[in-house]
Amino acid sequence: MAKSVFQNNMRSDFDDVVLNEEEVAEEVNFTPYGGSAKDITVVWDDTGIQERWIKNNLRSVGTAIVEISKTDRAIPDTRDKFTRDSAVWAVFMIQGHDITSTTMEVITFDKRFIGGKNIKGDN
Repeated sequence: MAKSVFQNNMRSDFDDVVLNEEEVAEEVNFTPYGGSAKDITVVWDDTGIQERWIKNNLRSVGTAIVEISKTDRAIPDTRDKFTRDSAVWAVFMIQGHDITSTTMEVITFDKRFIGGKNIKGDN
């Protein structure tokens, strides 16, 4: 089924207005699961340090909410990765979809984002 003109206009408006780097958006590196890394523009909101269950262990992680255009990734996967300021962020949970975008929570174990300092040899 072909997409409607309205849906195409909504996606275009989102990409042109919301993902404007002069306003709230920024460029990060995105690696879709099983795909190649590329630079994309997203809306990124750091939300701080939170506790998350990771493989049956309660861990402190840096968290952020990321909004990505469906133009860049129609169906995000929890195995996708983002790199921002050399820190790797993993998609933890998909929060919602609409015509234009997907919102997800991402996490990092990078100590710079969870209140610690990297020690030589500590990754």
